[in-house]
Amino acid sequence: SAYAILVEKASQSLILYEMQEPPRPVFRMRCSTGKNPGPKTVSGDAKTPEGVYFFHQEFDEKHLSPIYGVKAFPTDYPNLMDRLAQRTGSAIWLHGTDKPLKPYDSNGCVTVENADLLALSPFITLNRTPIIIVERIPHPHGHGGGKDAAAVEALLESWRRAVESGSGADLTACYEAGAWLPSWWEEWTGRQAILTASGAPLCLEMKAPAVFRTRNTLVAVCDPYLR
Repeated sequence: SAYAILVEKASQSLILYEMQEPPRPVFRMRCSTGKNPGPKTVSGDAKTPEGVYFFHQEFDEKHLSPIYGVKAFPTDYPNLMDRLAQRTGSAIWLHGTDKPLKPYDSNGCVTVENADLLALSPFITLNRTPIIIVERIPHPHGHGGGKDAAAVEALLESWRRAVESGSGADLTACYEAGAWLPSWWEEWTGRQAILTASGAPLCLEMKAPAVFRTRNTLVAVCDPYLR
């Protein structure tokens, strides 16, 4: 996806950006977020979470109750950072509405007018297009990321090499938690060993990487290709 969605609670605005250098706003629309101020912390607090999230499903009007309008995109809240911070709750969606749109009127979702959501939906790719929710959009301090960008690129390359080689020690070195391996690691290393034993060349490529930042959290997403 070449696009990202940014929600600013303070102005009750949703902005679609095309990811170029610098990012270019494509269009802006009114939105509504949670009735209560601040980032979501517990289930039922009627607050909208803040952070970087991704859409994992898309529902059309025939699968929705009228309160969700013509379309809805569930997000992956609570994500890893939320779970580490013990934030609870679920069902944080971007959706339309059949009612007049009012500011600060949702139970935690991001709500827009039906016509705006239909215009926005062609730019959304599931598991790829981020929705970045903040209280206020910070003033930009240049572009490119500088040392942060170089550090993230180096970390991604270390991760890629560890997965490609099947080295558990090198992979755990990529994680702050230390001796932690993802749930798919055992299955992958079994397949990797078979391929290596066959003498077939093995190459893992990470295409279309993108990095999104909120405060002190950087979220990287890419498409891994195995040859």
